Amino acid sequence: MLTLVTVHHGRIFSQVPPPVVTPTATLPSTPTENKAEEERVIRPLLCLGFKIQEQLAYISDVSHIPDHVWGILRSNRGGVFAPLPALVLDCLRLRSHQSHLGIAESIRVARQIGATKTYLTGFSHDVAHEEYVTITEAVGGILKDTRTLTESERSGIELVPCGQQFWVRPAHDGLRLFVSEDGIVRDESYQST
Repeated sequence: MLTLVTVHHGRIFSQVPPPVVTPTATLPSTPTENKAEEERVIRPLLCLGFKIQEQLAYISDVSHIPDHVWGILRSNRGGVFAPLPALVLDCLRLRSHQSHLGIAESIRVARQIGATKTYLTGFSHDVAHEEYVTITEAVGGILKDTRTLTESERSGIELVPCGQQFWVRPAHDGLRLFVSEDGIVRDESYQST
């Protein structure tokens, strides 16, 4: 079963209201002549997240998750609520962006969803994959000698909010996840952690 959730991917600044989509709609709505309606309005740019068979949620291109979505993201297996086994979540860079989560927001969202394993995705090229590994290992309590940290690693670790330790790692091209029916997550990159 696939469940779609609507999340925010930034904001739209527009004088024109978003089109109403109906089965018969073929054209965008026409701007009105009313001056009051022509004021710039800020609206969320909506994007879809996906929850697949109570086993995995995939939420990329997100800057905000609306309140009504949080309950949908919990895993309900056989009438019992349990941690979602796997979460793939947006994280563009260390600092937040208008239309993407930064590392601090990604960690807050991941903690709130409470998946057994979280994989961050959608990175820019400002921070190397290995540096994200070090930052996410620190979230799980695996700390390197601070004298060996790069500036990006140090900055990322400082940005991450304190809280419960949990398993999180950066995703990468070619990463394959395997989730068993009982919710055990296995991948081919981080098996030993």
